[in-house]
Amino acid sequence: MDHLHTTYYSPHGLHDGVGHSTAAPLGEMWHGEMWQNMATSSQPSSSTPDTLLQADIDFVNNVLVDPYDEQQAAEDVVEPDVNTARASSASSKKVPRQRKVPSKSSNTPKFSPEERLELHRKQVRTRRETLKWPEPKTLQDMDHLLPIPQPATIVYRTDQTLIENIRRKLFGNDLQWVQNGDLAGQSMSLLYKKSPMHTYSRRLPLIDATDLDGSKLDIHITEHGLKAVKLETRVLNGKIWYLVWGIPRKLNRVNNSIILYGAAYIEPKDNAAVDKHLTQALREAGLAVRTHV
Repeated sequence: MDHLHTTYYSPHGLHDGVGHSTAAPLGEMWHGEMWQNMATSSQPSSSTPDTLLQADIDFVNNVLVDPYDEQQAAEDVVEPDVNTARASSASSKKVPRQRKVPSKSSNTPKFSPEERLELHRKQVRTRRETLKWPEPKTLQDMDHLLPIPQPATIVYRTDQTLIENIRRKLFGNDLQWVQNGDLAGQSMSLLYKKSPMHTYSRRLPLIDATDLDGSKLDIHITEHGLKAVKLETRVLNGKIWYLVWGIPRKLNRVNNSIILYGAAYIEPKDNAAVDKHLTQALREAGLAVRTHV
């Protein structure tokens, strides 16, 4: 337990993860916010999707779209009041009728969950090429998972043993871990939007964790830095990076604690070494590895 530290938020104050309250005010960490979010109607629908046309694919490919961050509709332009226009106009000039701006939601193509996943993967690859920050091929080939439509509360935990296990076992120590303080400027609401409950994720193979209550956690990573958003941390600016999460294997419909272990990134110069190490680790475990030509 020397390498394990947990911080979470409750209405009664800041706790250390083993039931001991501290006197520190909530505002000292992550602006004192506890973020709890319920599943909404923005989750993937089970209804039959529309036909995917080439025009739809082109539309999405031209813009990197995060379906969970975009605005639902644009503001309508207010049409002028007819009586006011007549009274204020001494001439016979017509008052041009202003058209309402169509909302984004009415023009956005509808895709099935499978189509959205494939489009997401293609968008990420294209964006990485544009930013000249490619990803190791073996990691790129791991299945992307849809957001998990369950309510959750984020628990921030430092687990040095788990971190070193991930780095050594999967990445040959070429995964660069970011110090915890570099995430302190991001609000809990923003971090929730980056979590597997709200965006796409990948589950890391060969690695799992145990929560404080003994329950098993799967380790997921989410991918960030694809948009030109300035962060308060200099370490992550200009990079494509990951957040590392612990997600309970057994989720409930009331609330779930998801663990945020921290952030990490892979330098493009280390991609070949990561590919070699990860491929060997998967083969030794008897897991299928896609061959790249």
